Amino acid sequence: MLPLYLADMGEDLIVRKISGAEESMHHIRELGITEGSTIRIISDSDGNLIIQVKESRLAISKELSRKIYV
Repeated sequence: MLPLYLADMGEDLIVRKISGAEESMHHIRELGITEGSTIRIISDSDGNLIIQVKESRLAISKELSRKIYV
C-alpha cells in the first residue's frame, strides 16, 4: 500500500485506505473516491494529479493525494 502520488501513471489502481482528518476524508469521498473504488492517474505534476474516477477527471493537490492509499 502506498500513497497515490507515488503510484504509477496510467494503471488502474484500487483505493485501499483514505486517511486524515474527518473533514478531509469526507471531501475525498464527496469527489467519488472511496475505499474499493478504481482510479487512474492521467497526469502528474510534482504530485499534483489529474485522475480519472469513474467517468470523470479530477485535479487533486499533492496534499490530498498523500491521504489516498492504493
